[in-house]
Amino acid sequence: IGKKVREISSELCDNRSVDLLCSGYNLEVLPKIWLTLVAAISGVKINFKESAPDIKNRRITETKNLVKKVKGKLAPYWKSII
Repeated sequence: IGKKVREISSELCDNRSVDLLCSGYNLEVLPKIWLTLVAAISGVKINFKESAPDIKNRRITETKNLVKKVKGKLAPYWKSII
């Protein structure tokens, strides 16, 4: 995104750009996001690697329980859902 902002601002705005803090407020993630964005806009290369979260079993139990509840609520109206 930062690279694209830099390219567009170079073409249209004499290399000026404005960025708004509209990316949420997760204090664990926010500094990393802004670092990579500002670096890309500035043309500064950084070596930033972050491991992907293990989502294999992430909240699977809660999801299955929610699906079961929804099916239970819809079953009287939607016979093929059972």
